[in-house]
Amino acid sequence: MARGQLPGAHHNRPPAAGVVVTGRTEHKLVLDRTVAARARRVLKAEAKQLQKTDEVRGRGPAPALLVAHLRAGLEADPTTRLGIRDRSIVLTQYAITGREHEVAYLRLRDIVETEHGLEIDVRVSKISPRKVKVPFGSRPSTCPVRAWRAGTESAGLADADGFAFRALHPRWHTVMDAGLSPEAIGDVTTRLTARADLPVRHTGHSPAAAPPRSPGASATAATRLRCAARPRLRLIRQLSPPHAA
Repeated sequence: MARGQLPGAHHNRPPAAGVVVTGRTEHKLVLDRTVAARARRVLKAEAKQLQKTDEVRGRGPAPALLVAHLRAGLEADPTTRLGIRDRSIVLTQYAITGREHEVAYLRLRDIVETEHGLEIDVRVSKISPRKVKVPFGSRPSTCPVRAWRAGTESAGLADADGFAFRALHPRWHTVMDAGLSPEAIGDVTTRLTARADLPVRHTGHSPAAAPPRSPGASATAATRLRCAARPRLRLIRQLSPPHAA
């Protein structure tokens, strides 16, 4: 991150309007119409102060989850029900270049098997609700389609209106009706790659920061759109208040 910048800022233009939209839509805040303009003035003054002192704030962008990282993490992943579920979550998120909330709110009906793989309807998205075609991977160990099949079979999922990725009992690992929070989806990526003892700590943002492709698949137009919109979303998330789990 360049010195004298707010975390994730691009071209010295803090996205105050995006923060206001997030506050209104996600946190149900009642905000004055002039709040975006006032926020821009405050952030602009803050950016100038950072430039004077060369202060750096924020952790910068999440490290990208590369194919080599993904394979190393999956090789270290246990074959338990928890491990099978985590494998499916990470490969699905990686294949659609998705954010944590997009994966957390997927329902079983949103993921449809086709002749060529999966068609995933990402209905809940801050940037681009979309349908993503996910082909079979060239390697069975990193194939998102095979991982999805194994995950649904292991969990015994049948309710089309239920969450695609369910919480497990913390002790017995029985499948519960509740879904996972976006934060829990992010923890899956961190936990999976940590098992491989990699020199970098991945977060829930890492799959979305990866190159625009899935293992063995080329990028779709929707994925390229996600990559173009990602910097703005990253700054909005960093400047917004934290979500409740």
